[in-house]
Amino acid sequence: MSNFPPYTSDNKPPVVTLEEYDLADWAPATCVDFQNDEYVIVLMENPEKIIAKIVDQTSKEKLDLIFKDAKKKFAQQ
Repeated sequence: MSNFPPYTSDNKPPVVTLEEYDLADWAPATCVDFQNDEYVIVLMENPEKIIAKIVDQTSKEKLDLIFKDAKKKFAQQ
């Protein structure tokens, strides 16, 4: 199993950029999800397990473009 980045001292997921995520050796075991109005990296085997968060504006803008149609369809449901 991959070595995921450790949680912070206050037991919160670490913050990564989209570029850091793309280069991470643990990326193949994970995927990007949109939960509670933020982008998170989750374990594919267990989507409730948050590995990291993506909070920087540049990464969020890129992900907004990628997820635009999915968000639109979800809002219509």
